[in-house]
Amino acid sequence: MNKEYIKGLDLVMYMSPECQWCNKMVTLLISEDLINYVTIVNINKTDFKFRPGQVIPLFVSPKLSTVSTGYTSIEQLIKNLKTGVTTTIERGFTEMEID
Repeated sequence: MNKEYIKGLDLVMYMSPECQWCNKMVTLLISEDLINYVTIVNINKTDFKFRPGQVIPLFVSPKLSTVSTGYTSIEQLIKNLKTGVTTTIERGFTEMEID
């Protein structure tokens, strides 16, 4: 169920290799066989600009127009994306600039 749902979200995960929570989330996605359905963006190699209060890992679903942040279970990630509730911040993607 999780695999098919995640596959349909066009999910993007913004992360940094220096972030322990990002690395734990990548490990979880690998262990759940979901890593191939998530586009991983290394914020150190993009023009991604953080604003105060933004947290990584940051998950963005353009399909649902929702975000979720932080390390969490796959079930909670899906719930957050479905409801539009984020785990750590409320504004998330609306305050992010990507050039």
